[in-house]
Amino acid sequence: MAVFEFSALSTDSLEDRAEGTIVAPDKLAAFDKLKRLEYDDIKLKPLHGVEAFIRQWTADVS
Repeated sequence: MAVFEFSALSTDSLEDRAEGTIVAPDKLAAFDKLKRLEYDDIKLKPLHGVEAFIRQWTADVS
């Protein structure tokens, strides 16, 4: 499983920006998960190493 930091806008309010961590098999699956949660303008940044290992346990979306 890959771990990503995400930043996205809520589709119901253009002023509401969400940021957090998501765990998914790959970048496309992470993007799809956030789309299903009704986020738009999604930016993903992959995490690696120890930081990814630790943050997968405290992810906002899994």
